Amino acid sequence: MPADIVDLTGRTAVVTGASAGIGVHLARGLAAHGANVVLAARRLGRLEELAQEIGETGAQALAVRCDVTDRSQVETLLDTACERFGRIDVMVNDAGTAGDGARFPRRPRTSSSSRRSR
Repeated sequence: MPADIVDLTGRTAVVTGASAGIGVHLARGLAAHGANVVLAARRLGRLEELAQEIGETGAQALAVRCDVTDRSQVETLLDTACERFGRIDVMVNDAGTAGDGARFPRRPRTSSSSRRSR
């Protein structure tokens, strides 16, 4: 999508899950369209690298460590975003966890003989 179709100049976007995968790409895209980007995830080192990368493009980015399962950390994230940029216009909730802490739900293993019989 051409940058002139969506102009987010002066807007502020908070992106949770911004340390990897889709969150990284969404943060880069929002910044490319002019948004100030607040990057949130548990891995601060990765966020700081992304904030530096985005900053080198001329956009503004702020890295904030945040575990979205902790309400007080989410409140601090939102307060920090508002203190730095004055407001929040876009909220991207890309962070998530599985109930058992696994990255992906695990399927029960089936024996090789049961797979062949299907």
